[in-house]
Amino acid sequence: MATSSDISYDGAWAKYFDSNEDVALPNGDALKVRMWFCSMVEAMLKETCRVYAFDLRGHGQTHTSVDVDLSIDTLVVDTLQVMELLIPPMALEEDGNADLENSQTIIVGHSLGGALGVRIAATGKVPSLVGVMVIDVVEGTAMASLKHMGSILARRPSRFRSHKDAVDWALRSGTVHNIEAAEVSIPSQLKQLEDGTLVWKTDLASSSKYWNGWFTGLSKQFLSLKEAKVLVLAGGLSTRGG
Repeated sequence: MATSSDISYDGAWAKYFDSNEDVALPNGDALKVRMWFCSMVEAMLKETCRVYAFDLRGHGQTHTSVDVDLSIDTLVVDTLQVMELLIPPMALEEDGNADLENSQTIIVGHSLGGALGVRIAATGKVPSLVGVMVIDVVEGTAMASLKHMGSILARRPSRFRSHKDAVDWALRSGTVHNIEAAEVSIPSQLKQLEDGTLVWKTDLASSSKYWNGWFTGLSKQFLSLKEAKVLVLAGGLSTRGG
């Protein structure tokens, strides 16, 4: 079994960012926050795209006045505000900028991030949006899996002595299979208490009242999007009924 190496976790994300085209990557649920991001971006995107990966409220280093409000409507509003700040506005002919090349935007999301990407696209409020990629989530399968979330959370340690212990647990438990992904994603999900122990930043159990809303109606909304859409699934997940 792989174990974590002794690395500095400060700035662990820095080497994965570069600039060019616009790709927005809203994170998925806190069990898997951006684990898939590091290898995919480094291998496929950073030479040709500007990549924006941001944590939702109550995740990572993002803090709001009501971090516990993880309703899908609130997350959509939050993400649209972030995208409006980061992505350049489209140049219009009447503005005298018709010769400028407008950037195109693609939203890529895993799990909750994928569902959020679909909801954002459906608002029609991202003029430069040309595509949506949803990874490993369909409505039927997601809804069916929610009933197991309680037992999954119950098996998860509530605290760790160090980041290394947390990374080793993630690899040992199969929560993450890639050591690089674990070293990047797991520490960002933890916060340190006064006694030095580490606990999870996001209280997933308290968000349970929002879970159904994340995925209800997702399949129909995804299929109705006018933008190019890609659904990436593992194993035998169906593309509609789940």
